[in-house]
Formats: sequence, structure tokens, C-alpha cells
Amino acid sequence: MKLALIFIFCALILIPNAYAQEVFDEEYVDFIVNHIDTINELLVQTDEEYTKGNKDLAMKLATIAYIDHYEFIEFELGQYNEELIKDVEWAMREELRGMIRDEASPKEVSQKINEIQEKLKDIATIVPEFGILTIMILSISILATVILAKKIPNFGIR
Repeated sequence: MKLALIFIFCALILIPNAYAQEVFDEEYVDFIVNHIDTINELLVQTDEEYTKGNKDLAMKLATIAYIDHYEFIEFELGQYNEELIKDVEWAMREELRGMIRDEASPKEVSQKINEIQEKLKDIATIVPEFGILTIMILSISILATVILAKKIPNFGIR
């Protein structure tokens, strides 16, 4: 009985914290995914404008994609795959903008944008997702312990 009370007490403490963590993680994932989606949209617009010959607008769009969106997520994501994050940063900040500045061919710029977008897909897969599974495992573990404590005499008591 003592063990069951301890686990119930722990459940009362842990479940709200696990729920708060789930909410934070969902918000975190949404934050990252929204920025990645916006970066992709801006890169598509960059490609279109550069192909049309609007080099200044293409540079502005590429710069917005990097400064206003990628820089917001790169530090957070660096803890999961620093090399990938730095590769994308370099490709966006230096290579793509340098190609636009140096008036590379539209085909080369499109290829660079495609490379960046592929790496952004890789970034999207490393975003940690915790969610309901964590709560379910925690709840089942606690419930099983409580049931065992009731069914088996002296369970966990020495």
C-alpha cells in the first residue's frame, strides 16, 4: 500500500509536468516547422524571381529566408545535428547569396536552392517530437505498478 501511495503521489507530480512538456514540444515543433515552411516558400520565390531576371528581389528574398527565419531556428537545432545546421547556414548565407550577387546562371541558382531544400527536409526530420506517446508510457507504467501493488501482497515492500 505504501508503494501504491508513493506512485500515486509521483503520478500527480509527473503527469502535469509531462503534459506541460508535451505542449511545449508541440509548440516547439510547430515553431520550427513553420519557419522551415516559410524558408522553403521564400526559396521558391527567390528561384522564380531570379529566373525572371529580378536579381535584387531574389537577393532580398534569399536574405529574408536566412536572416528572418533560418537564424531563428539554427541555434536550437544545432544541438541535434550541428554539421547539417552549419551546412545549410553556409549554403544560404554565403553560397546562394553569393551566386545571386555574382549573377550565376538561373540553372545554377535553382540547383543550389534544390540542394538547400533537400537539407531542410533533413532538418525537419531531426526535430524532436515527444507528444502523447510519452504520456501514455508514463501512465501505463504507473497504472501497472498500482495494480501490481494491490494484487500482490508486500509488492515492493521489504
